[in-house]
Amino acid sequence: MSWKATLEKVAGASSDLFTVRTMNSEDLQLAIDWAATEGWNPGLDDAAAFHQADPRGFFIGELEGEPVGAMSAVRYPEEFSFIGLFIVRPEFRGPGFGSRIANIALRHTEGTLTGVDGVFEKESSYRKFGFKTAHKSYRFEYRPDWSIGHKSKETNRIRLAEEVSFDAITRYDRTCFPSCRDAFLREWLTMPQANSLVMVDGDEITGLGTIRTCREGYKIGPLFADDVDRAADLLHALTDFATPSQPIYIDMPEINEPGMQLARALDMHEVFGTARMYNGPAPDIHLDRIFGITSFELG
Repeated sequence: MSWKATLEKVAGASSDLFTVRTMNSEDLQLAIDWAATEGWNPGLDDAAAFHQADPRGFFIGELEGEPVGAMSAVRYPEEFSFIGLFIVRPEFRGPGFGSRIANIALRHTEGTLTGVDGVFEKESSYRKFGFKTAHKSYRFEYRPDWSIGHKSKETNRIRLAEEVSFDAITRYDRTCFPSCRDAFLREWLTMPQANSLVMVDGDEITGLGTIRTCREGYKIGPLFADDVDRAADLLHALTDFATPSQPIYIDMPEINEPGMQLARALDMHEVFGTARMYNGPAPDIHLDRIFGITSFELG
């Protein structure tokens, strides 16, 4: 049967030709490759860290064994979930495969507060699933003027993440993220083509950031800090990892006005935006500390 005939058959009647199952690590790498094709510019080592977040939280749809779409529905402890990586290959869009994947994936998040970063054009689609917009976020492209040397002024307070207590890092992360995510962080903070830094004041952590190599340039995320001055300092320290002339991207919540002012001061260029949506009340976290979201796919 041709793909066109198969699509027509599936679209016209209930069929067992299309199935949804949990991804394995190879499936997840395939989905991330699709994300690259969509222009989402994933990190080179994202798959391993994503999988650690929730090995049962990634779903792939197959048409007669052919992978055609994917979605992540990562369930964290403390009754919080996050959905993303929602992709249907262009040639298979139309018959409703995406909805079928979503219906299965969202069962994994039942009973939890669930978040998503959806592009503005899809806000209405997520509303059909009960999501409401909490705030907007924007991806910025940053091309530092390497000739003037954006060096951190507080290098004596910045440490490699590996030199700082992991328990202390997770406690700080917990102020900016609605749930414990230790397994994910262990992988994320030690990715081979990345650098993770922590800012300390005495025995207290006051900032946390990671820069990772992506298909194009680099992404910074998370970038958490107690205030904008610390955020700027940590940002400049992270850029030392990047190859000069390569773009650096950061996803920043609009609700953090000092962060948006920092983006404007550094002449960052807005690339696109998303709506942070939840299926219930927005979680009580320190949005004023979030200068860079960890990942649009996992929150």
